Amino acid sequence: MGENKAGDHFLKGYKDLKIYTHSWPVENPKALVLIVHGFAEHCRRYDHLASHLNQQNINCIGIDLYGHGQTEGLKGHVDKYDLFLDLLDQFKSHAIAQFPNTPMFIYGHSMGGNIVLNYLFKRKPNFKGVIVTGPWIDLAKPAPKIKVIIGKALRNILPRMLQPTELQEHLLSRDQSVGEAYIADPLVQTKMSNALGIDILKAADYLRDYNGKTPTPLLIMHGDKDQIIAPGGSEELSNKISGDVSLKLWPEFYHEIQNEIGKEEVFTFTSDWIKEYI
Repeated sequence: MGENKAGDHFLKGYKDLKIYTHSWPVENPKALVLIVHGFAEHCRRYDHLASHLNQQNINCIGIDLYGHGQTEGLKGHVDKYDLFLDLLDQFKSHAIAQFPNTPMFIYGHSMGGNIVLNYLFKRKPNFKGVIVTGPWIDLAKPAPKIKVIIGKALRNILPRMLQPTELQEHLLSRDQSVGEAYIADPLVQTKMSNALGIDILKAADYLRDYNGKTPTPLLIMHGDKDQIIAPGGSEELSNKISGDVSLKLWPEFYHEIQNEIGKEEVFTFTSDWIKEYI
């Protein structure tokens, strides 16, 4: 891991794949936030969120999930969904080793929000709080039936076969420079394997059916004009589950609230919420 905690580090994951992580540390931090990105992207797209949190004396550490960014392996693919949950266990241990005795939170966006919520409800990890933005529960436009049928049929026969997702970058944010940067980013990829696609949909079904308790304080945020992941899924989940759960809908915001016009308000709301639970 090296003595310098800032910057890039690699973990050894499933089948010895090199897992990329990046740390944004501060001196004498009040808290630590683990950042889990969404589908097709990578953790360095959260540099600006980490910068804001650093200014609030909060450490951050991000990870590139299997099939993404600078982590080794086939892009857009994971052999099975539970590997994501195992990876978060490993990521959490790595974060504790880097920044011991620091109140710890986890933040997940979109597919990362789906993974973080499944992790929270199934494994009940010990965090001070959990934040998810635009969590993948209900797609705004349901996946084409033919693609789902093909994906299910081939899930175990050709799990690594990739299909285009046809994600429309102009729906990420009202700030169109966000979509342009997304398309130009060499670490962004927009194909999804049969295994990942079908497993994520099953994980979303689990969240749709979940009506238990959140074991940890939970903040769910969503843009109310999100045309990629329907905000209704976040509303339904927040209404169903018991425990310390808060829902914040951002008027007129699209899918990536952390990249929207007015994102500074989102950052401030996020850091204020974290400070309440330190």
